Amino acid sequence: MATQVRGPMFLCLLLCFSLLLLLSPRRAMSMELDDNEDDDYYRYDGDNDDDESYYHDDDDDDVFSGRPARRLDDAEDDESYYANDVDVFPGRPARRLHDRVAVMPEKYNVLNSNTSNSSSGSAFCRLLSLQILDLSNNKLTGKLPDCWWNLQNLQFMDLSHNEFSGEIPPVKKTFNCSLESVHLAGNGFTGVFPSALKGCKTLVTLDIGNNNFFGDIPLWIGKGLPSLKILSLKSNNFSGEIPSELSRLSQLQLLDMTNNGLTGLIPKSFGNLTSMKNPKIISSPGSLDGSTYQDRIDIIWKGQELIFQKTIQLMTGIDLSGNALSGCIPDELTNLQGLRFLNMSRNHLSCSIPENIGNFKNLESLDLSSNELSGHIPSSLGGISTLGTLNLSNNHLSGKIPIGNQLQTLTDPSIYSNNSGLCGSPLNISCTNASLVSDERECRTCEDQYLYYCVMAGVVFGFWLWFGMLFFIGTWRYTIFGFVDIIQLGGATTRDMRRHMARVVFPLLILVLVRVISAAASLQSQADALLAWKASLTNATALSGWTRATPLCSGWRGVSCDAATGRRVAALRLPGLNLGGGLDALDFAALPALTELDLNGNNLTGEISTNISRLRSLATLDLGNNGLAGGIPRQLGDLSGLVDLRLYNNNLAGAIPRQLNRLPNIISHWIDP
Repeated sequence: MATQVRGPMFLCLLLCFSLLLLLSPRRAMSMELDDNEDDDYYRYDGDNDDDESYYHDDDDDDVFSGRPARRLDDAEDDESYYANDVDVFPGRPARRLHDRVAVMPEKYNVLNSNTSNSSSGSAFCRLLSLQILDLSNNKLTGKLPDCWWNLQNLQFMDLSHNEFSGEIPPVKKTFNCSLESVHLAGNGFTGVFPSALKGCKTLVTLDIGNNNFFGDIPLWIGKGLPSLKILSLKSNNFSGEIPSELSRLSQLQLLDMTNNGLTGLIPKSFGNLTSMKNPKIISSPGSLDGSTYQDRIDIIWKGQELIFQKTIQLMTGIDLSGNALSGCIPDELTNLQGLRFLNMSRNHLSCSIPENIGNFKNLESLDLSSNELSGHIPSSLGGISTLGTLNLSNNHLSGKIPIGNQLQTLTDPSIYSNNSGLCGSPLNISCTNASLVSDERECRTCEDQYLYYCVMAGVVFGFWLWFGMLFFIGTWRYTIFGFVDIIQLGGATTRDMRRHMARVVFPLLILVLVRVISAAASLQSQADALLAWKASLTNATALSGWTRATPLCSGWRGVSCDAATGRRVAALRLPGLNLGGGLDALDFAALPALTELDLNGNNLTGEISTNISRLRSLATLDLGNNGLAGGIPRQLGDLSGLVDLRLYNNNLAGAIPRQLNRLPNIISHWIDP
């Protein structure tokens, strides 16, 4: 009987115990942080992959709320800490974050906002030897902990494009800043300009754009950040005037203050920004020794927001658009001959465009739209041979749009729209009033003087050439002097005179005829080559003016001919037209005088044709922002005159050919496969 009772009792106890287990809350995984300083890693306790939290055993500070990496080896000595969805850049192979985050939850809190001191701070602040911290492009939340100044070996910090908030905590006076690159863009940080950066003498890149910072831009930046090369404050709530002390940043090459509430004048001292004066002295923003980490910055380039990384050292520019700046554009600004882009649109700038704006010899993009500029457009603007993007719309400009080799390639009338006083091509407004006629007469006078100089030079050169030919070719000399003797002696018959004249004039006529025929044939072959390429494009709407009825050198969009003959195509500039297609159908051999080829941003596919090496005169080649694939042709090394090569933002693969080392004149090489 006892045995019979024990059986049901045992069964009952077993059922109760099972029920107790089922009703109890799920055991949470915990992360043990041993008080022993010799502990060498953080680890999950448990193997439940569905758990979403780590906890400190000491005070349950929230370190990671989400699905983090399983283990961090050598936590206090680790030199690189990454949790982004792009690449892992380990500082040392033996000291890195293992099993990086593969799937981010909707919200992921990695920084503890409740930390008040380093002893009870988050694990993030215990990585005392940390040199690289990259948590960019996630959905991380929280605030930057007060103990972040513990990381005195930190050189690169990238928290950009997350959901962090709050102010940047101040640092102790004893803080020894080693930071070289700080990226906080694309978050919800607030407060005034971070004073914690005041002592960062080695800081090269500072990007705090797209946040909620406010107040004045501090004066100490010019003196406190002497190594700064890239400064991006865009899309915040900064106000007040632009401090002239920024001109003390002698190494500054990129300045972006767009979309703030800045007022006042543009400092004339900006003309003293040394690194923007001479493009040859621009250097890389730097990288950590022994690391594959590379700095980067996103900027508005020719109307598109692009991320520059490998080619960042080649960019120079100023963007002050979207503010409330007033006054004139300082003439001193034209001293910055190294600028590649200048954007001052959407302000209240008045006065006229500086007459010597043509000093921007390397400028590729100029946007002065939506201001209150008046006066005429300086003719020197047409002398900027690199200019590919221009916007002067929504101003009070007047007069005739100047004619220049480069301006003739910018045929979109919208770049001059809403300027009631402008006339001339590409606007459908003819210039008829007296002042415009006067301007045109003045321009024609200049052209006539240039023509006279050319004719005089031709006469002098031709005379000495003719005299030299007489000296070296005896038969010509005898014929000429014999003809003169006959005229002087008066004994010449009409037949003799005709015979001698025929010997002189007919060869000259033949030379002229051959030259005319060859020039016409050259024009025809160039037009045929370009029309054949147009036929291969998938979206050639923008090239509707390319017809045989239109003059090649004056009516074809993006086509410019050389000044010497006016018949040989010297430049083909068609950036940002989304033409589609490839390069195989373009006969480069028909364009021997081409010095500039700009097809940036045209959705081109296929490979770069090896026949491009037939362009022996080519100095500038821009095929960036396309979908070109395959390798970089080694034949590019045969273009000995190439100065500017841009192949960035494509799908190129393979090694960079060593033949490119043979290019003696190359200055800019934007190769970012």
